[in-house]
This record gives sequence, C-alpha cells and structure tokens, in this order.
Amino acid sequence: MTCYYCNRENQQIPDGGNCSACQVHVCTSPSRRPDGRFHGDRCNCGCRRLFCDPDLEPHAIDEHGGTVATCFPNFSLQLAVPAFAAASKGISTLQRAPQEDSQINHFLNSVTPGWRALRTATENMVDAAGIVGPAPRPFDRWHVRLKPEFLTAGTMERVAVLAARAMGEAWSAADKKSRSAKLKMGSPFHTLEKFAAWSNKAEPLTPTAIDPWLGGIQLRGGFDFEIPTESGPPLMHALSNVEVPRTSQAVAEWLVAGLVHRSTAADEVVAY
Repeated sequence: MTCYYCNRENQQIPDGGNCSACQVHVCTSPSRRPDGRFHGDRCNCGCRRLFCDPDLEPHAIDEHGGTVATCFPNFSLQLAVPAFAAASKGISTLQRAPQEDSQINHFLNSVTPGWRALRTATENMVDAAGIVGPAPRPFDRWHVRLKPEFLTAGTMERVAVLAARAMGEAWSAADKKSRSAKLKMGSPFHTLEKFAAWSNKAEPLTPTAIDPWLGGIQLRGGFDFEIPTESGPPLMHALSNVEVPRTSQAVAEWLVAGLVHRSTAADEVVAY
C-alpha cells in the first residue's frame, strides 16, 4: 500500500504500516521521497507503536506524558533541523522562501507546541482570522498555518529556541543508528551534542554550538541548512536568554502572544 499523506501530494510512496490511532497507511524512515521526508514513526517511549504525523503529539503527551521530541526523536529531527535554520535566518532577514515558512509551520504543528495547542491558542485570539491562513495539503484537516506576515523577527527568535530545544531532546533520545542516518558523515555531530546538554540544562550553550551552522549543516540526501552569519549574535542572545514554558498549551500561548497587537493610533493589526 502507499502512504495516505504522500498520495495527497500526488506521490506514490510505499507505506511502512498503519497508524495505530487512525489506521491510515503511512510512510516511515528511511524515506523514499526525493525530499527525504516521511510521515510516520514508531514510538520510542516504550510501546513501539506506529503513528502518523497528526497523531504523534497526542500519543506522546496523552499516553506517555512525554513530547514528540522524546517519543519520536527521528521524526522530530527531520522537522527541527530545517525549522531551526529557517527561523534563525528569519531573525536577521524577512526574505524567507515560502518553503522555509512551510518548514516552520510544519514544525510548530507536528513537534512543538503541536496542532492541538496551536488551535486552542489561536481560536482564543481576537485577531485569529487575520493570523491563521488556509492549511496546505496534505494536512488541511488539522494543520494551523500562521501567515508569513506574522512570522516576524521576534516570533522567529521564539521558534528558533523551540527548535533548538527539540533538537537537543530528540538527539538525547535517538539511538546511534538514527543519529548516523540523519546526518552525513563528517557533519558536526558535536553541535547537536551541545544542544542536547543545553536542553537538559546540563551546561550553558556557547557560540561553538552554532558556529557549524554558519557553514551549513548537511542531511543525507543532499539537503543543506545554513544560517546567515549576521544571525549568529542575535540567535546566540535568544538561545541564552529566552525562557520557554514546558507544557504544550503554555508554549502555544507564549508563541502567539507576541504575534500581533492593536495599534492605539488606528484600528489595524500591526506585526511585532
């Protein structure tokens, strides 16, 4: 059988089994897609059951009291790495490609804070209709897409910190086989080791953790993720100073709280 989500993107990709929650056929790692993505993963928190993208976060939180990063580290790394690079770039420039905005939104929906928390947080906002746009296929039934104009530099700082923490948690939880499968030989593994220690509060983050990203991190399949040099100092400042809530709902509310405010001079939405 072919993957349900890949079919909705007009790609015929063999599945790796059925999602334990919704029973759709879902592709798994190692990916057979040209872009290296996959839509399902087996739980690393003990049960080893297979779940598809929208069911990962409900399972991790509701059944294990964990996170997508700790229960599905392989899946989390595939989304956190490009989201971290895209958000870090967004700190210093608003010239992001549509693909980078999609990577950020996918990470926020599927890893942290998760689509359920995002939906609740945005539905409670007065300006939600102006912030949330139509969701893309194949996730249009549940995905919450934040519009590009609200993915501002301030929001990107928060997303970068979330992605860095997710990378660290996932790297700590992933087995050695999964780690070597994600990065090409010769890639700076030590940078993710530093994120792992930082996310566990074992040690503070130093500039050596992000220096390799300024030259480009390369995933298997030939996909490069590079942070502009000018993003280095503000990114390091954000990683060193931004305090992130722990629960998914608190993270979602913290994330959307700074998206917009109403101008006192005119009744219009103003981006931070």
